[in-house]
Amino acid sequence: MSGRMHLSHQQVKKLLPYLMAFVETGDLLRKATATRPKPQLVAEIKKTSKYAHQANFMRNSCTYTYPFACAIDSDGGGEYVVKGGIGGQYRLADVNLYVIAEGRKIRLK
Repeated sequence: MSGRMHLSHQQVKKLLPYLMAFVETGDLLRKATATRPKPQLVAEIKKTSKYAHQANFMRNSCTYTYPFACAIDSDGGGEYVVKGGIGGQYRLADVNLYVIAEGRKIRLK
């Protein structure tokens, strides 16, 4: 038996952050976990929303991304707590929220 190890392309991709961290810092685990992308909160405007036309505009625009990155923040007691997108703020009733984690879009309900 030789000392060689055969890795698939996907296995190498998973190891790459750890290898890069080791090359840069000599610290294999601490840095590699810090280089993982953090989950991102995004929103899509519902087709039934009065703002649905803004979704089409964002899809066809090179300035905006869709679904759009957003944050949840109070507006002083009102309903417009989803911050982001072309309108700047939306009600929870007007959007579907998702988390993008490890390349997957997961709907929040």
